[in-house]
Amino acid sequence: MIACDTLYMDRIKNQFEAKGHVLIISTDKIFAGDELVYQLDTGNFSLLNFLHLPITKPLPIAFTLLQKKK
Repeated sequence: MIACDTLYMDRIKNQFEAKGHVLIISTDKIFAGDELVYQLDTGNFSLLNFLHLPITKPLPIAFTLLQKKK
């Protein structure tokens, strides 16, 4: 699951960009950060200013840690 403030889909490049309070939540991981670019064809992605946290940490803690990192 991905949550963010803004999501932009570029159909020509077949990629999407997520910006602002980006959360990527899987069954065992949480990534919290500023920006994500995901290439749909290859599955490659790039992350900007991200923290990787185990799923056991609450989401508000993820953003608090990210702000302290900056």
